[in-house]
Amino acid sequence: MTDLIDAAEVQQILGISPPTFYRWVRSGRLPGQRIGRRWRFRRSVIEEIAGLREPSADRVGVDAAAELFTARLGSDAPSTQTSNPAEPIDLARLALRHTLVGGAEALHLEPDAEGWRLRERIDGALVPLPRRLSGPAGVRLMTGLRALLHLNETDLQGRGWVTVGDRGVGVWLTIYPTPRGPSATIKLIEPGRVVPTLDELGLPAELITRLRVLLAQPTGVLVVNGPTGSGKSTTLYVLLRELARPDRKVMTVEDPVEVLLDGVLQGEAGDLGGFPAALDAMMRSDVDVALVSEIRDPDTLKRIMMMASTGHQVLTALHGPDALAAVRRLRAATDLPPGILADAVVAVLDQRLAPRSCPACRTQSAPTADELRVLTLPADTEVSRNAGCDACDGRGTRGRVPVASLLSGPRLAAALRGEPDPSGAGLRPALEAAVCSGMIRPEEALALWPSLEADAEDADPPTAA
Repeated sequence: MTDLIDAAEVQQILGISPPTFYRWVRSGRLPGQRIGRRWRFRRSVIEEIAGLREPSADRVGVDAAAELFTARLGSDAPSTQTSNPAEPIDLARLALRHTLVGGAEALHLEPDAEGWRLRERIDGALVPLPRRLSGPAGVRLMTGLRALLHLNETDLQGRGWVTVGDRGVGVWLTIYPTPRGPSATIKLIEPGRVVPTLDELGLPAELITRLRVLLAQPTGVLVVNGPTGSGKSTTLYVLLRELARPDRKVMTVEDPVEVLLDGVLQGEAGDLGGFPAALDAMMRSDVDVALVSEIRDPDTLKRIMMMASTGHQVLTALHGPDALAAVRRLRAATDLPPGILADAVVAVLDQRLAPRSCPACRTQSAPTADELRVLTLPADTEVSRNAGCDACDGRGTRGRVPVASLLSGPRLAAALRGEPDPSGAGLRPALEAAVCSGMIRPEEALALWPSLEADAEDADPPTAA
């Protein structure tokens, strides 16, 4: 029997689907060689990963253990693959390593009627791991996660910095009790993550130009709005990087600090007595530019407006369905006169993250009748279609791209004063432009903004333009 096997046999041995196979190949978890147009793998290595044979000496270590993670957790019996079975805390480290290697943002451990399942959030979507965990295995992993962060059995959340392999990573654990057992969500924060420049963020050139004009103003509040997972933190860091210069004192209050930036004094709200106390300390520290990771209460909002009205620039975030909803929240959250809000807030950047059409397998075709009914597209527009390929793990999408609109100037001032907005177009034009450019597929647009369907019911049929 030859030691070289193909992709289909690898998937059969490991019990994984084609999308998972391609993801593991891309992340380096399945070491193989491309011969012509086909992948070839050594059977001995794949059987090590599957836990069917003892790892060879040159593969013992963190990387090999990460590859064996799922197989080792899948059994209640003592490990037969090694003479030194991993303790719960070691398994927790392997789980985190598994998540990091796969490029995931978070790991979810969830009990159900059949045991436990593990899912990773990749590009905003939850992807199940190929093997389920038995009841005892899930308990061992949960015990290890608690031990890593020095939590007792009654603690429901915790944070800490953990060394995983050769990397330090921030771990944010949230536990949600259920009748079947505790569910855990583990978010990973890599402080060494590189923050892109504004030009690299993926926004349209016209929007970038408008943002730079606003950032050049010496005072004012710029609000980044969007639901959880819409990329607000990354955008705030990008904007802060634009503002950080040697002649300015730049400070932040965050919960938590997700990325360490050179030339910026970063603080965590929990260490500073909360957001209001941190903003008071900033004002006493002669700050020029402040980043407040989010507005949580009226006291924080008042202090932000005070900072803007006394000659400071402030970047902050809100969780809202659209820009005008963010404005309504600002007005409702404080008893400040509307005129003060209108003078202080210079812009609301409303954004979402949409799955990017994979350029490797992208083809173009005419939109369907249903797509034209909902989306206002030029008659000769061709939209993206994807069959899936190695580059995107068979999903048809690779990474995410921001879709954003900017509310500023007279329209924003009128909205902050409570005047009706006659043209609340919001994100729709930006969304349709992204579809026309081929950056996102129509189905992604309709999935992310289902309100477009309702809008279409009330509107006249789109005309060819």
